Amino acid sequence: MRKILLLAFLVLGTVNGQASVWNHDPSKTWNRAWQERYAQWIRNEVRGDFFKSLGGPFARLKLDCADAHYALVAYFARENGLPFAVAQGQITNMTTRFDHIGSWDGRLAAFMDYMRAHYGTEALVHHDTVPPTISDLKPGDLFMWKTGSNGNYTRHTYIIKRVLPNGRFDVLYSTQANAAQTGPLKSKSDYMFTKRPNHGGGDRNHWGFRRLKWPQEAAVAQENISRSNFEQYTWARQLSTFDFFVKIQEINQTSSQSPGELVENLFNTLCDTVLERISIVEDALAHQTRLGGACMNYQDYDAHSTPSRDSSLMQEFRTLKNYLVRFQQNGKLNQIPQELRTVVLAIYATDLNNQEKMDLYRYCPIKFGPRDTDWTDINSFQINLFAGRVSFHPNDNLYRRWGFPRGNKTSCKVHYGYPED
Repeated sequence: MRKILLLAFLVLGTVNGQASVWNHDPSKTWNRAWQERYAQWIRNEVRGDFFKSLGGPFARLKLDCADAHYALVAYFARENGLPFAVAQGQITNMTTRFDHIGSWDGRLAAFMDYMRAHYGTEALVHHDTVPPTISDLKPGDLFMWKTGSNGNYTRHTYIIKRVLPNGRFDVLYSTQANAAQTGPLKSKSDYMFTKRPNHGGGDRNHWGFRRLKWPQEAAVAQENISRSNFEQYTWARQLSTFDFFVKIQEINQTSSQSPGELVENLFNTLCDTVLERISIVEDALAHQTRLGGACMNYQDYDAHSTPSRDSSLMQEFRTLKNYLVRFQQNGKLNQIPQELRTVVLAIYATDLNNQEKMDLYRYCPIKFGPRDTDWTDINSFQINLFAGRVSFHPNDNLYRRWGFPRGNKTSCKVHYGYPED
């Protein structure tokens, strides 16, 4: 009889009516083999609409970037009978906090929502991840950055979906505004990051590339975990942002890439980032309308402003230009197809005629505003951005957000500006 009762506990995870989120198999523990299976699951089965496609309580989750990682690990662990622990082991899959929810999926969704409310990027980077070996980056690993000024910080997490043969990454991510709308995870293809983990103090040897910490390591400091590798932090303190990410790409590259292929990838990434900014500005303007023109509070400002994004765009412009200079110096500029070379060089020209602007627009169609005649191009945006005319403030009007001085500049509070680097 005692064996039957024990079996019932293992299967149902209940004691005196208390139900765990899920009851893991005691014979299973996270290890390198399970890490690899998790990586393959992220690569092959997880898309931006993963939780939406599950339906039920999962479709209603409002997942920001760090939340998505916690939720994916929890879901994978439950499906495979694995343990789960975060916050130095204080929260595990065996918690009975949600035992009032009868549905198995309902308990897991509530557990995910609880983590969303209590554990963000700071908890994830300091307590629930370790730094991996850069030559061993896998799907499911993270890239995390933190920037700020005046004591206010912006933090972000990318989930690596694929490590590409060229050493760049396909990534999944979310934003606060996207999470608030219960949107699916966003994605970027053939992407390289822009903010190196060059931090001091309590953030030293954190941020950057990270890997999930296994439950048996939950209460162990990263310095005492043998699989932690701190090489990236040494490089970040020694190298410029450009050279740091060149090194990251070269380490992870398994096939050679011609100058033309590299420049085309960089140009497409840059164009996609600017195009994404269009929708972000549109969301900010829509939120302005909902507020009746009132100044945004800190939370709204944090969700709809673009100082960190715009600083990343500056770095993307610099990276592309640095590669063009490098190819010119080593005689490889002519290895870039002529039409592509002409268009890319036009980004940095001080003056373009109408035909050149139309050609550039054809390659990267940046259009904003309510009328088709209101459009700009990536050349004028680049000039305005580096001249300091582009506004990151979500209370500014459409034209000022793109660097054109039309209408009054907002007098609303700037909660924080461009990050200190």
